[in-house]
Amino acid sequence: MKRSIVAFLGALLAAFALSTAPALANAGKVLVFTGTGGTLNPSSADAVTAIKALGTANDFTVDNSADKADINATNLANYRAVVFVNSAGDALDAAGETALTDYVNNGGGWVGMGESALLEQGGAAFFNTLTGLTGTRVTGTATASAADLDFPDRVHPSTRSLPLVEKALTETWYTWATNPTGTVHTVARVRGNTLPDGTSVTNDAVSRLTGNNATVQPQLERPASWCRDIQQGRSFYTELGSSAASLANADVQKHLLGAIQWAAGMVRGGCKAGINSNYSATRITPIQTGTNNNLYGEMTKSALADDGRVFYGGRAICYAGYTQITNWDSANTGLGCGTIHVWDPRVAGTNNQNPDKIAMVANLSVFGAHGSSPEYGQNSTSEAGLVGMALDPDFTKGRPYIYVQYYPYFGGEQGKDTTPKLGPGFDRRTYKGEKRISRFTYDEATKKLVPGSEKVIFSYISQVYSCCHNGAGMAFDSKGNLYVTNGDSTPNGTAANGTNNQSNNNNGGYVNPDPHFTLPCPGAAATTHCGDTPADQRPADTGPLISYGDARGTSGNTNVYEGKIIRIHPLANPGDTPGIGSTYTIPDATAPNGANLFPPDSQPVLDGKAKPEIFAMGVRSNYTIHIDKKTDAITTAWIGPDQSSEIPQWGPAKTENATMMNSAGNWGWPFCQAGNRWDYRAKLPTLNGGDPAPFGTPGTVGGGADGQTGGFFDCRGEVQNLSPYNTGLTTIPAPKPVNIWYGPQGGCYGYNKNANGVGLYSANIFTAAPDTFRSCPWLASPGASQAPIDGGIYRKPTGDKPDAWPSYWDGKWFMIDFANAQALRHALLMDPATQFKGGQPVSVDSLFGIVTPQLIGGTRPVFMDFGADGALYVGSYSGGYYAFTNSNLGIWRFAYTGGPDTPGPDPKATVPAVGSTVAFNIGKSGGVSYTWDFGDGTPKVTTQAATVSHTYDSAGAKNATLTVNYADGDTASKAITTDAVATPLFTNVSQQVGADVPLVLSLTLGTPATFGAFTPAIDKDYTASTTARAIATSGDAALTVADPATTSTGFLTNGDYTLASPLQVKATSAVGAGGGTFANVGSSAAPTSLLTYSRSLNDAAITLDFKQHVSVGDALRAGRYSKTLTFTLSTTTP
Repeated sequence: MKRSIVAFLGALLAAFALSTAPALANAGKVLVFTGTGGTLNPSSADAVTAIKALGTANDFTVDNSADKADINATNLANYRAVVFVNSAGDALDAAGETALTDYVNNGGGWVGMGESALLEQGGAAFFNTLTGLTGTRVTGTATASAADLDFPDRVHPSTRSLPLVEKALTETWYTWATNPTGTVHTVARVRGNTLPDGTSVTNDAVSRLTGNNATVQPQLERPASWCRDIQQGRSFYTELGSSAASLANADVQKHLLGAIQWAAGMVRGGCKAGINSNYSATRITPIQTGTNNNLYGEMTKSALADDGRVFYGGRAICYAGYTQITNWDSANTGLGCGTIHVWDPRVAGTNNQNPDKIAMVANLSVFGAHGSSPEYGQNSTSEAGLVGMALDPDFTKGRPYIYVQYYPYFGGEQGKDTTPKLGPGFDRRTYKGEKRISRFTYDEATKKLVPGSEKVIFSYISQVYSCCHNGAGMAFDSKGNLYVTNGDSTPNGTAANGTNNQSNNNNGGYVNPDPHFTLPCPGAAATTHCGDTPADQRPADTGPLISYGDARGTSGNTNVYEGKIIRIHPLANPGDTPGIGSTYTIPDATAPNGANLFPPDSQPVLDGKAKPEIFAMGVRSNYTIHIDKKTDAITTAWIGPDQSSEIPQWGPAKTENATMMNSAGNWGWPFCQAGNRWDYRAKLPTLNGGDPAPFGTPGTVGGGADGQTGGFFDCRGEVQNLSPYNTGLTTIPAPKPVNIWYGPQGGCYGYNKNANGVGLYSANIFTAAPDTFRSCPWLASPGASQAPIDGGIYRKPTGDKPDAWPSYWDGKWFMIDFANAQALRHALLMDPATQFKGGQPVSVDSLFGIVTPQLIGGTRPVFMDFGADGALYVGSYSGGYYAFTNSNLGIWRFAYTGGPDTPGPDPKATVPAVGSTVAFNIGKSGGVSYTWDFGDGTPKVTTQAATVSHTYDSAGAKNATLTVNYADGDTASKAITTDAVATPLFTNVSQQVGADVPLVLSLTLGTPATFGAFTPAIDKDYTASTTARAIATSGDAALTVADPATTSTGFLTNGDYTLASPLQVKATSAVGAGGGTFANVGSSAAPTSLLTYSRSLNDAAITLDFKQHVSVGDALRAGRYSKTLTFTLSTTTP
């Protein structure tokens, strides 16, 4: 028992030491300077007191001074960092300015608090670099007020232990004349935007909007704390800690401690991720020339392998200048090229536009090249073609499969006009096409798809008569389940289509049920509409009418695949006929993100009213999807409708959606917007966009302030789908909220609601709060098109990946917008508590300074993915819609170039000209203690000294490793190879001297033990004892005792009389384990263990105690009771 306790305590102490880092002595000194060129701030004394308390609690010494004369080279050399508290204006003389400049540039740390933002304003340029501010630095007069802060950096020591948002912190806040965002690394931002209820709103602190646009989306957030590396030193500025009350806040104390420890090099931290210049952009695809697609097709899709290869897909337009055939009567109407290419970084040569790294993998025959306008009706363009692509999760591990979703033009492999037929392909008679998910095998040697390898996993028939919104994104989760997004195949239909030919005319949700907006009957002319034909005159194979004006028949229909995210599990060895059990299965409730929306055994599926493959419904043009590698969380985004402004009778203006998911559900379209937040007006059938439904329309509630103005869909619970084109459930699941929604009226806009939950929509997108309010970042410009692209959640790869984006970005959700080159792009920090409940980001970073329009040629970004190398890959589209412009199409690689966190191990070695004693030093390593491994087999040395010497016993270059131990428990190591060491001034000769010890096991016993006399008729325990001595030269030993008698074993006997109670024995000794407790004497076959020894013994003393119980009823026989016992000393390691 004692041994277990000791072991436990040892483990506990070891863990505590690791968590607090090895602190051999004081971790260094910090100087707090309160001198100022202005008026002394009374809170400066409070800051000195607080920082001294931090030093005492965290093993560093704090000195303070207000004398500028103390800022000199000699004095600063005594300190690891200097903290300037409210040091404004001309606080230093010329010598002090030079000394501080040299101090920081050569590895010292500077922390500025409060008024120190104004230090040496207008002086040497270095002080702009030091503070991170330029020019006049601030505007107006700083005032103290309460504000919320968000902390975008979750890994820097100054913020990693802080909450996501600090509420109502009162500080003296400045308004910066020039926003430092992008030139410094921001770790804290003060919020300036609020909702009508007083809730603060995050933004990206990058103000790009002016005039009415800025009114729509105010951008009042600004940096409050930031840091940067300056040559070999470090700089940190914060507005926090401007009063005694603030300094008493535990979070502010943690913030200041982390800032000081990082600046002083006691801990490591990254202060480079937020600086735009720390990233490089390389165009990896050359610009094609002529009418070919050897380098890329109409680039829209990407799939990245874990060995760095980038596969990318082209939708349908074959090459620049390709003639798209739009006449339905033409033989090859809509015929196009679905291309797949691969960029391979493993091929030798530069990454910059190197054609040697690119190979064309496949050129599929697809339906989708059908002109460029309009997006509606018989003459419409198409978004079909090759619409999705994903690599098998084990693509580089023996399963080189590429999964592709495409519209095969013909029925054969790769959409060709070959046999065998794998599906129907494009059916001109019905104006429908096969939408096929196939698995192809990739041949690494030829860089082509293996002929005959196509396996159709999943397919269905979808209309291709009228554009648009075909999707699609594809992604696998950690268990091999495949998620595929599909658009709603329901276009807008505006006045551009002519009088009496407008399905929705930019108004509200697309729910116009007029039968004119249906596909032609099978075999009918393209100018006809089957809904206009009496039912008894339609062909027998007509089937349910398909509307391209009413998305309730697609996104809102539980029995079709359009407007959905489907999820299936492709089988490892699929059969020849696609279907459940043959080529895929349906994930169950144990899968990541739970069961599908309608499991195979659910009643809606059994009744033929729902599809078991559906994971999510109520999405529109769902173009991109990613699955987080760490958590399996889903991120996705879809393009919204086209109503350009708020219209009270219809609802909100066009709105884009992006959300995180971890369970199946309905996301509202076309009944609701932003998931379940805003209701659309129902429509009555007309040929000019539909008429607004009146109050009392079935399936609706009243709008307007009176609750009786028009009929709006009710988004507060289950929704009624009463569309004549609905083949699924009439009552569909209640919609869930999305995280991001934005339109020309702002980001995550909101309105007041009436008693029925319907928004009180404004007639002007520029309406300010409280009538219209905004609660998330702006992602597009008012009046411009909008189309969100989901870039997924970044996870920093392990291993040596020098181009990988830093840990600052780890866990953040990336988004960009396709619709125009100037649209903002962001990395979003979500709150784990609300991210799957429609919560908005808690902090936002603009990527506009890294992924700039100029870098990607001013074109539309069409995909965004992080590679296995940790670099960001962004694809740019043609510039217009349904176009192929060689100069605009391309892939850009954005690599991090800022280097590792600071400080880092920086071992140095000085080799003497004579002798073999090498002087090592830590350089600019920082840390609090240092462990040296000199690489020659001698013991490692741990010290707090900056220098150490080691004498080698042989000549030549030596390899040594420095491990730096930091104050927070972090460690970092770096090896160094010294110059050649000279021949030692000594020589070592080894010779063994020794002696042999024989194996000895000796046990001697003292005088035999006796109990004295037993007294009859008395209940009593009798005791006796003797001694023993043991010698053992073995590695271990054990002492046992046994009764060799074969009768009455373990009992005292007197002739044929035996005592009723057994004889007991115990042994005690100053060495050895066990003993101390009486035990019955065992037999020779099962002796009783008395003591064990884990090492040799030298004449060890042992006490042997015996106990015998005699009861009142024992019949004692006169004479002597006795037993001869055998004690054994043994070993298992002689």
